[in-house]
Amino acid sequence: MTGTEIVSGWTQAARTRARGSTLFPHLALLLTILAWSANATFVKVGVTHVRPLAFTTARFAVGALVLALFALLAGRRLNQRPPWKLLIAASMSGFVLNQLTFTFALSLSTVVDVSLIVGLSPLLAAIVLFAAVTRRRPAPRRMAGLLLGFAGVVLVIAAGARGGGVSLLGDLVALGTPLTWAVYMVVSDQAAKRSDAIVFTTWCVVAAFLVFLPAAGVQALHGHDDWIPALPSIAYSGVVATGLAYALYAWALPRVGVTETSMYTYVQPVCGVAIGALFLHEAVGAAQVLGGAAILVAAYLGSWSRARPVHE
Repeated sequence: MTGTEIVSGWTQAARTRARGSTLFPHLALLLTILAWSANATFVKVGVTHVRPLAFTTARFAVGALVLALFALLAGRRLNQRPPWKLLIAASMSGFVLNQLTFTFALSLSTVVDVSLIVGLSPLLAAIVLFAAVTRRRPAPRRMAGLLLGFAGVVLVIAAGARGGGVSLLGDLVALGTPLTWAVYMVVSDQAAKRSDAIVFTTWCVVAAFLVFLPAAGVQALHGHDDWIPALPSIAYSGVVATGLAYALYAWALPRVGVTETSMYTYVQPVCGVAIGALFLHEAVGAAQVLGGAAILVAAYLGSWSRARPVHE
């Protein structure tokens, strides 16, 4: 056996282990959640210089390029268009409406409030999954995790780490973020059965950018945006939180499943609050810490079980 054949055998074996491993998809989800947690702070800083619609359009332009490059390097064929119905449903729910509510909420409210409200995603995903797809209740252990996580989120929000400038409208707009993401998770899980996940996500991001572009162009004719100080936020949000994070998420979702994947969202409010408090000096009290602990326990209860294998 030649050296090339040995290396080829090792590479194939590693790929096989990665496909069947329960660790790699969970690790990808954890990295994705950490990237999205920090993104709330970057977006909050960015929208102080650039209006939300313009910021989101620039972010998705960068993110679409990174995703397309990632897909090509992974050997995917981007000319294979996903089914229209799934593409429209996923791009509108998970990218257009989700990111509009997220970005506008951050421009009106705080990273702490928005990060905590995003913690409702797992509960809403379970409800959407039950109502639209499986029509079955989650397993008792997952239901316990959902309820405990929801209680932790309620506790933190009730404690109210709020300053005088927080807008109630911003918090209400933020409710649209977990709701639209729950719908997206269910749609994208169905799409993964008919289309390559990374290709599907790339098409969704491009479609969302094409929706944003005309509106941002019209808005640019009125008012002023200060792009230079916003460039670091756009770079992080576009390259890391959109391009790389969505690629990891698209790969992990069909391997882990909607309910288990949604449980990772419980980690996001904890990390988002910590990053916002550290870099933006937003207040966090003892009740927020207690609620965050409940959220982490819920993530453990509901997430760590055997991933469902898929074949590429």
